[in-house]
Amino acid sequence: MDKTATLTERLLTGLVLAAVLTVGYLESRSALAGRVQALQPFVVWTALKTPDEERPDLFLYLHQPARETLDIIHIPDGFKLGPRETLAAAFKKAAAAGASPREAAREACLRVHERILSKRTLSRVDLGAPRFVYEEARSFPVGDPAVAMKRRLQRDYSGLAFWKGFPRLLRRPGAEVLLSSGAGADVAFLERLLHVLELHRLAGRTIRPAWLPEGPAIEPFFLRLLGTVPRPAGAAPRSARFLFRPCLGRCPQDVWGPQARPVTVEVLNATGMKGIAREATKVLRLKGADVLSSGNAEGAPPGTLVHDRTGRIENALLVRDMLGCQAAEAVTIIRERTIVDVSVVVGEDCAGPLDRRPPESQ
Repeated sequence: MDKTATLTERLLTGLVLAAVLTVGYLESRSALAGRVQALQPFVVWTALKTPDEERPDLFLYLHQPARETLDIIHIPDGFKLGPRETLAAAFKKAAAAGASPREAAREACLRVHERILSKRTLSRVDLGAPRFVYEEARSFPVGDPAVAMKRRLQRDYSGLAFWKGFPRLLRRPGAEVLLSSGAGADVAFLERLLHVLELHRLAGRTIRPAWLPEGPAIEPFFLRLLGTVPRPAGAAPRSARFLFRPCLGRCPQDVWGPQARPVTVEVLNATGMKGIAREATKVLRLKGADVLSSGNAEGAPPGTLVHDRTGRIENALLVRDMLGCQAAEAVTIIRERTIVDVSVVVGEDCAGPLDRRPPESQ
């Protein structure tokens, strides 16, 4: 009995020692592991292409290990890379020059990254060496790209599904260093392994989908992301000096919301059913929101979306809770000229608790 116990203890000790040595090896061979261990933010650019699309969709993953958050930022086609060049135009130009979708995506990500870091305050932020992932998928869900990417990540990297698909996830393209020449095969594999494990760790935590804004809105958008800890709605604001050191005192004191005044909202009906916007307006006003307008949505998204229009995702999360529909997704899409903080586009998934009637115009 004693010999068995001693053997078990030795095996456990050996396993622990092997794990410690493995972690040490990973940290010594991978800059990504060092940033995760030091709780430093880092970025991974992701290009996702499906067979039915001519070019890939681009996303920026902003990892913040200290806050356990992941921001999935979609780069829209109309994003300006220069005074007269959009992202879509750059892809067409690259294709005409014979570049592969992977090469074109890598170059586009590099240009967007440099444009972001050209902002005066953001140029002082240490995000490490940006990494680039190119992936070809069989399909991609319709609807808002940032929300679809969030759901895809939660599906593939959460719980038992993650471990079942672990070998497949490792076979996906890894996180390569974007701005330097290729590394050795072992380092590339380590980067891939570490990024997969980090996505698994974050899949059940705070994932914030957003669209990259244009021009002057870029800087305050990233300052809020980097200087913010998500908190329950109604929590007291915290000073930026404890949250965002690179600001050097220039950050606003209240870096996150919601603000003291009532959240202003517009409600749009995307269901085609009569009375949905009116009933949603009643619900939100009873909960304290200031609904300024309502009407019909131009399109019909596959689900309810709560758009943060000012860069304060807390406002959108608050309105989603007021609406009482957890199927709704909050996403930041900043609108330069807006009179509302939040736009609610009600889909059929949230119409049930409201008012179902025969299809008519609102």
